[in-house]
Amino acid sequence: MIILVASPTLLRVVRFSDPVVGVCFWSAYLLGYVLYDSTHYFLHFLDTKKFKMGWFQSLQQYHNQHHYGGEHAGFGVSSPLWDIVFRSGYVAKKHIK
Repeated sequence: MIILVASPTLLRVVRFSDPVVGVCFWSAYLLGYVLYDSTHYFLHFLDTKKFKMGWFQSLQQYHNQHHYGGEHAGFGVSSPLWDIVFRSGYVAKKHIK
């Protein structure tokens, strides 16, 4: 849905004199968006309890913290990369025995 809304606006803003460069740019933009949106979809709906995937399972847990961990941390929706860069990630809680 967002691609339908954003693309006409971006088409007006980002224009290329060379049509090949424009096609390459917009193809990469569309592919990046599809990859991001697919990852976000699977973070919500893939059952990692059935399919043990270490990296994806930890990314899914991080994404769930994004939804349920509070509004003052965890701004990296589908990746902790920007939370690491800007030091806005979640603080690990210590377990008391």
